[in-house]
Amino acid sequence: MQTIRAITSALVVLAVSLGAASAQVYQWTTIAGLAGSPGSADGTNSAARFCRPQGIASDYAGHVFVADTGNSTIRMLSPVGTNWVTTTIAGLAGNPGSADGTNSDARFAFCSSVAANFNYPRLFVADTLNHTIRLITPEGTNWLTTTIVGLAGNPGSADGTNGAARFAFPAGVAAGSELGQNVFVADTGNSTLRMITRSGTDGWFVTTLAGLPGSPGSGDGTNSTARFRWPYSVAVTTQTIPPLPPGFIDHVFVADTWNSTIRELDFEGPLTQYVVSVHTVAGTAGDVGSGDGTNGAATFDNPTGIAVLGLSPSPPVPPTFFVADWRNNTVRKITLPGFSWVEYPGESTNWVVSTIGGLADNAGYADGINRAARFSWPQGIAVDDRGNVFVADTLNHTIRMGVPVVMPPVFQSVTQTNGDLYFTWNAVSGCSYQVQYKTNLTLGHWSLLISDVRATGSTVTVSAALGPDPQRFYRVVLWP
Repeated sequence: MQTIRAITSALVVLAVSLGAASAQVYQWTTIAGLAGSPGSADGTNSAARFCRPQGIASDYAGHVFVADTGNSTIRMLSPVGTNWVTTTIAGLAGNPGSADGTNSDARFAFCSSVAANFNYPRLFVADTLNHTIRLITPEGTNWLTTTIVGLAGNPGSADGTNGAARFAFPAGVAAGSELGQNVFVADTGNSTLRMITRSGTDGWFVTTLAGLPGSPGSGDGTNSTARFRWPYSVAVTTQTIPPLPPGFIDHVFVADTWNSTIRELDFEGPLTQYVVSVHTVAGTAGDVGSGDGTNGAATFDNPTGIAVLGLSPSPPVPPTFFVADWRNNTVRKITLPGFSWVEYPGESTNWVVSTIGGLADNAGYADGINRAARFSWPQGIAVDDRGNVFVADTLNHTIRMGVPVVMPPVFQSVTQTNGDLYFTWNAVSGCSYQVQYKTNLTLGHWSLLISDVRATGSTVTVSAALGPDPQRFYRVVLWP
């Protein structure tokens, strides 16, 4: 906190600068690929090439995995010092198919999503045009691909074990706990959410959690009474602190793409006798836009990717979600202010959406901070345990990384001239700020003085008329 006192006749002005909890700065950089240059080459940083990558995931060891959709391959990015080295671990670029096998002997067809089991080195892939879910496991230096559920070339909606189950263009997959071995699927063509669980030694059993095949819609409800409209991505939080047992899956979040909403699935009761309750936490079905805000006041335009940070670390942190807002060409963040473990997982209703990367309706390519960055139809998103965000920037054919940085604004000076106050503070170019005030610090609410000041350099200077109050306390905050 910084306090500046300017004394005039019968007037004391106190200026206070505080870091805002409502927003955060993300520095976006390109870690792999070259914008505007599709291809399939392995290599370091911009020497690597991708073709319309859509799915992305991170694991416990710091690797990033990519479903390189246009190439029908699975790629791995490994950090080496400050560099990122890309290798192809499964599939052969330009050779779609459905074969199981090792490394390049495996084949995929427009694979849209990849999920890493965070505590165990194995991958799950939504192999979209094959209508199957694949498992990739490391064997020494090799990677073995097998089909665990669904049957290539045979779309459908049947629950069942292994090849007896059917999917229709599944586009999203998320891995749950290692103990529970649950895998969640956004079964896009069926407009349903499915769960895959282990059945015996080699079996995998599929059940439909929510939605009704062939009946797209937007209704909240339980199990098959809920409706989705071509959901494209799914994320799961695993609660590992008391009172729930380890590995209990308590919440699943869905990017309900064509409804332009974010949905939550709550499991009520034990996994063997549960009821799945679906409700909308952000956005309003049919209301397309790019506005930040709380719950239904926020708007999206076909969000396709969702990732979650939180619930499992020790000490546990509030769940924080990141969304690839496809047609807005932006990256969004969803938080729960005032989060309490006493109330959660009850009715936690204040889900606040902010934009942390890109500018709506401004597709392009640029690294930078928050709104200064540019994306082109970002479709996949992941977050690691340090809070770094990874984006599959689909039409730029690149992989981007957003690193959270703490850069709270601080007043450099507050002066008064001819009845006006002049505020100067340090800033980050491309970010927006507000100046707020109180007449009494014991009051709970800060009043708005100057709104949405966008920085174009490292400092900002603005002015406002001196208020009628005998004393005011001012602060500058990053917004949103």
